[in-house]
Amino acid sequence: MHDKEVKKCFFCGEEMLDNENKCNHRSSVQNNEWHQKVSWLGGSYTGYIKDGKPYGTGTLSLPGGTVCKGDWVEGKPLGTAIVYYPSGGIYEGELINGKRNGYGTYTYPNGKKLQGKWENNHFIE
Repeated sequence: MHDKEVKKCFFCGEEMLDNENKCNHRSSVQNNEWHQKVSWLGGSYTGYIKDGKPYGTGTLSLPGGTVCKGDWVEGKPLGTAIVYYPSGGIYEGELINGKRNGYGTYTYPNGKKLQGKWENNHFIE
């Protein structure tokens, strides 16, 4: 007899239902099986989920007010995204592993912009 691998939800840590990409009681399928909304402790993710992690296009809303809309791979934002910060700032550009890396624009609440190359969340040129 083989032991069954138990998958846990990336968001809440709960055991996922057999043969499904959603956690037991905190997710619901919307529109079709590829589009899910998962909520946990004041945060939420809406989009495709693969193996219990964000994968593909989706929107993550964190309890503190940060919202990230973009592409996800293995639970991390990767590629082009828009990040809205609680301070009123907005970043539009490339992300790697959830950090500003590559080219992008950060717009401060007062309208001032930093546009150019970013590395590990720091503006470099």
